[in-house]
Amino acid sequence: VGLAGPGGSASASPADAGALDAWMAERVPGSPLVGLGSVFVTEGERNGIDPRALVAIAMHESVLGTAGSGAGIYNAFGWGPAIAFGSWPDSIATVARGLRRGYLDRGRDTLAEIQ
Repeated sequence: VGLAGPGGSASASPADAGALDAWMAERVPGSPLVGLGSVFVTEGERNGIDPRALVAIAMHESVLGTAGSGAGIYNAFGWGPAIAFGSWPDSIATVARGLRRGYLDRGRDTLAEIQ
């Protein structure tokens, strides 16, 4: 599974925000990330990362912000570890930017390669 869309850019459009929210709400109804689909899309597009990959990482690392130590510090991604953020949107933006700079820009463009 690739982080970047075709040509190294995110392949989702703003219309996909609703689909991301619906998917998260169906899988984890109590997730604090439900309703932030547009943030995932915006930050994914800004950094050339498929927003679905960002959501997949949050699902894997923290069950969409509901499990583990990250739930209390707005860190759904296992970023750091245990780096505290001021808000969920702040963490999404920081992680998307970090994935771009630390992985995609270095030629690591699959989830397996960043794992």
